[in-house]
Amino acid sequence: MINLQIMAPKVSILIPVYNSEKYLRQTIESALNQTWKNIELIIVDDGSTDSSLGIARQFESDKVKVLSTINQGACNARNLAFSQSSGDYIQYLDGDDLLSAKKLEEQISLLGSSGRAISSCKWVRFYNDHDYPNPSFQHTYKSYDKPADLLLDLWSHQEMMQTSVWLAPREIILEVGPWNTSLRINQDGEFFGRVMLRSSGVLFAENSLVYYRSGVNNSITHKPRNREIVSSLLRSYTSLESEIFKIEKSERVYKALSYIYSSFIYHYNNLYPDLANTARNKLQEWRLKPMISVGGSSFVRVSSVIGFYNTLRLRKLLSGN
Repeated sequence: MINLQIMAPKVSILIPVYNSEKYLRQTIESALNQTWKNIELIIVDDGSTDSSLGIARQFESDKVKVLSTINQGACNARNLAFSQSSGDYIQYLDGDDLLSAKKLEEQISLLGSSGRAISSCKWVRFYNDHDYPNPSFQHTYKSYDKPADLLLDLWSHQEMMQTSVWLAPREIILEVGPWNTSLRINQDGEFFGRVMLRSSGVLFAENSLVYYRSGVNNSITHKPRNREIVSSLLRSYTSLESEIFKIEKSERVYKALSYIYSSFIYHYNNLYPDLANTARNKLQEWRLKPMISVGGSSFVRVSSVIGFYNTLRLRKLLSGN
């Protein structure tokens, strides 16, 4: 077996940090403890008001560079970190998440001389450091010769791949351009959707794992879905719609898109009907019926009898909104 470490492709691990003092040390250690040793860490403290910056600076070395900026959001921090990096491969890692020890080694072994392929792996959601459940089954835990197939499967099965599962060649990151700093939610879905579609395929690292910490107070997923955030979610979908249409316009693409737009309508029709109508108009333009399977079991049962939109009206009437 070839020892790939002799060939020594370098991995840049890019870590945006904002008020992560409780978890940052563990995150950095999970990066430094990788069995793949040719790494650099670029840590960008995004204007933290706690001791995160001081903790990060304790790790400064020839392998760890720490930058500090005013608070501008994680996407800005990731873009800055990338501009300061020099690795052949790019690994994004949020300041409270963890990598399994052999994550990079297995993915580099898979990528080898594959050129423009990227690699994914399993991920698991956890809430405290003493509870690491096994990852749940996902339809998308496999390799893909055609990267568009993975994106369509994610939409059709209503699944997600966590930010840190990916390892991508630097050249692809350069081509897709920066993270979209105007988005408030689903920035990773939009960014890695673009990365996927410019790759030659996706290689799945069966034995690697990312630990995704949930229940963190400053996480956007735990903030109220105000209009700005919901509008941002819709814009992330329309961005990816535009990207995949550059590659393929087919019945299966329209069907997969109908899942994400139907889900958007289901969740936000009562709160922001004008935004929901934007999604609804797309389905009507494509002459597609909404996917009733995006709703809960009761919604699905009623929708199968009286229809998706009638069920939405009934739900609104019963809720009093």
